[in-house]
Amino acid sequence: MTVAKDAVSATSATGVASLTLAGFTVANQPNRALYAFAGNASGAGHTTFTAFTWAGGAMTALTSFPHGTFHRLGVARLTNPSSLTSSVTVTFGGTVDEAFLSVLSVYNVFKLVEFVAFY
Repeated sequence: MTVAKDAVSATSATGVASLTLAGFTVANQPNRALYAFAGNASGAGHTTFTAFTWAGGAMTALTSFPHGTFHRLGVARLTNPSSLTSSVTVTFGGTVDEAFLSVLSVYNVFKLVEFVAFY
């Protein structure tokens, strides 16, 4: 079987300490994985990520790294997430000027490869 995309969605905001993508649906497919990709920009310098959650439960942070002086990117994953409609939330270590959150649900994932870095 081939890894297949189930759903993808994104949101962004300004002047926030957390960002939520509500109403995201993970279908009841075999061998599911949920990925969250987040970024922020702050004039005071990049801000860390303190948590990624799906339906209130923790996701595993795979990587987080600065991109230049004022930006930070991060990726989190959850294997076999509950198949339901809920929210993905990323929490920052403080208020950021700009934030984005993109979420991807895939299935038929038999061996997961962790992201190390994006350059």
